[in-house]
Amino acid sequence: MLRSSSWLTWLVLLLGGCTAPSASVGSTTVTGSTESLPARPPELTLSQMAEILCQYQLLPEPVLSRLPEHYRPSELIRQEDLDFLRRHPSYQPETDLDRPGLQAALSRFVECSVEREVDYGNGQAAVSVRYTRPRWEDLSLRRQQITHPSSPTQRLIALNQWVLRHPETTTSDLTVLFERTPSGWRADFQLPEQEKLHPRQIRSCSDASRPVARSAGPGMSKPRLLSGSWPTYTREASEARVQGWLIAHCRITAKGETKDCCISKPLPHLEWAVLRQLSRLRFEPATYAGEPIDVEYVFNLRFSLPR
Repeated sequence: MLRSSSWLTWLVLLLGGCTAPSASVGSTTVTGSTESLPARPPELTLSQMAEILCQYQLLPEPVLSRLPEHYRPSELIRQEDLDFLRRHPSYQPETDLDRPGLQAALSRFVECSVEREVDYGNGQAAVSVRYTRPRWEDLSLRRQQITHPSSPTQRLIALNQWVLRHPETTTSDLTVLFERTPSGWRADFQLPEQEKLHPRQIRSCSDASRPVARSAGPGMSKPRLLSGSWPTYTREASEARVQGWLIAHCRITAKGETKDCCISKPLPHLEWAVLRQLSRLRFEPATYAGEPIDVEYVFNLRFSLPR
């Protein structure tokens, strides 16, 4: 991964016309040329797969066009999710930065570190990843030399210059779910399952649609988060500079699952992604008189961007 001192080295080498050295990206090696393809080990560990998905910005939502050609999606993502994306290509949240060659260049400035790997048994596992990137939502990144360069070298020089002038970064803690398939471990985005739970037509809360469950009260313990990532900005919301409160109502079941979510206070470009992320949370359930119970839980989520 490239840190600020390395970015300056890259800039000096490129401006001097020298060949850039190799740089480590995640668990693979990427050379200075954007055309070269790194070698890939025949078997990837859970941590390696999570790092690759993070490095090329396929988290928390997979956009297959961002994956370099030397990685086949079927080696990283389960077939059910890939089939769903082929049937519903519009579900991939592409942005104005999804241009030929640009995502591969942006990935050089992303840092991903595996924090934890958990095997739940029964063919289920999860990997926690810390994802750090420059603030791509800054409109100053939309420069001709970056979005429509005359050459890959011009783009990389412009990106290095932009990062040196804009060193601020944003960090997210992400959780990648995995499922053991006949072909081995694959990332499980649960796309067809989540579409059934939360169709693209966002469900707004009303008296009739709110979760029917006991509200927290005396003698009850509150649910406690065990796994999953709290909702974060979508790239579309960041670029539109959406800010404010989003409020969702969900039922946390006696098994610790998040069900029947609806939105009572929406925010543009965030509702569907938030519902999907909330549905992936797993809790230690609330209890009453020592027994786990279903409860209604209100998620008050404040989204704010740096000034």
